[in-house]
Amino acid sequence: MAGELDRAHVRLAELVAALSLGIDLGFGQPMEHVLRQCLISLRLAEAIGLGDEERSVVYYTALLLNVGCHSDAHVRSGLGTTSSSSRRSTTMS
Repeated sequence: MAGELDRAHVRLAELVAALSLGIDLGFGQPMEHVLRQCLISLRLAEAIGLGDEERSVVYYTALLLNVGCHSDAHVRSGLGTTSSSSRRSTTMS
């Protein structure tokens, strides 16, 4: 039973890593950019002495950090800032 769980865990890790390539495409980053971020995160986690369970959290967090962000978020944030700024100036006067 434990062997089956380990294989399922590995498959999930590989699937999430593969899906991270879509994040690279969406943000216009070079391929495997998110994977490199993940590797750096894991090396830092190891350097500070995190255990296996904590490094697993670091792994998934690093790969899934930008899930839900839109590729045009930088454009939309400019629109939101303009709107917020105008709202702030009207409420403060």
